[in-house]
Amino acid sequence: MKSHNINKLPSVTVAIPAFNEEDFIEGVIQKFQNSQYPNILEIMIADGRSTDKTAEIVRKIAQKDPRVKLVDNPERIQSAGLNQMIKIAKGDLLLRADAHCEYSDNYVEATIEAYKESSALNVGGAQRFIAKTPFQSFIALAVLNILGSGGAKYRDVDFTGFADTVFIGCYQTDVVRKLGGFRTDNGPNEDTELNARLQKVQKNAVYISSDVKVWYYPRGDFKALFKQYFRYGKARCLTTFRHFLSNSLRGSVPFIAVSSLILIASFLVWFGYFETAALLFGSTILGTLAYTSISVVRQMDNFKKDIWRGSAEQRPSFVTLLSGTYMVILTINIAHFLGFGWQLIRYLFGKKNW
Repeated sequence: MKSHNINKLPSVTVAIPAFNEEDFIEGVIQKFQNSQYPNILEIMIADGRSTDKTAEIVRKIAQKDPRVKLVDNPERIQSAGLNQMIKIAKGDLLLRADAHCEYSDNYVEATIEAYKESSALNVGGAQRFIAKTPFQSFIALAVLNILGSGGAKYRDVDFTGFADTVFIGCYQTDVVRKLGGFRTDNGPNEDTELNARLQKVQKNAVYISSDVKVWYYPRGDFKALFKQYFRYGKARCLTTFRHFLSNSLRGSVPFIAVSSLILIASFLVWFGYFETAALLFGSTILGTLAYTSISVVRQMDNFKKDIWRGSAEQRPSFVTLLSGTYMVILTINIAHFLGFGWQLIRYLFGKKNW
């Protein structure tokens, strides 16, 4: 597959999948309308037949700006909406955007620079977490901990270089179109799965630049977080099997680690070593707490300056942050383990799709 001539100024299609985003959609569209990058051809919003005023808001904006286009997404899921936009996109590059994110003023320009520097098929920045509530704070600090991120390069805000995946990203349109776009049967891991296919087309296919800055507001409670990571675990299992040799094993670590702990403890109990099994679980819990404590202490200045977006009065204390972050790390890993395990069982019994 040929690459575009990156010495020219590439044209850009901004692609935003949306569902019930009436509180955010106007702001994210305006961010790209006001971009100083001169070659944004279109700003597409694939609406999954929202039940709120999302589509109405997009139509009103489109009446004043012909670049803004509303695309119907009857399948409603994010990957299907992206595929609808890929089919009709006119830009050399397809810049994927999320309605729940904040973008730097030079987001498009920085992305184009990363594209020119790397010649990659997909470029973007790290997923920077921000918080307005204590619970969002717990998640933001948890993903800065290797126990919460698994060492993912797209969670390291200082990393620049090639990686296995990137947050949202900006793709060469003709390449992803020839690859058939995103898989709609892979759950919420559709971006990682597509990046695995891109890396079969080109060795250094995915590139992260620390100059590309985007901020994400995480989930609001434990129930939503558990559901999110259960789904991630299921989807990661599918991606692992579909790209076993080329895909990073990082996404399988929670399942391998928790499974190993349970298996070893079960053997100890089976052979009567109850105290040793209790010691194993106790040391794991205390070790996780100790490592989380060190991580939270190291991130306190960063939390106050860059992560916390709420009022000073509502900012959680260190003890609250530590206990909450610890519980989030446990929730993330347990939910991911259960989701991965559930999908593994389904896969072994022939259920190889989402």
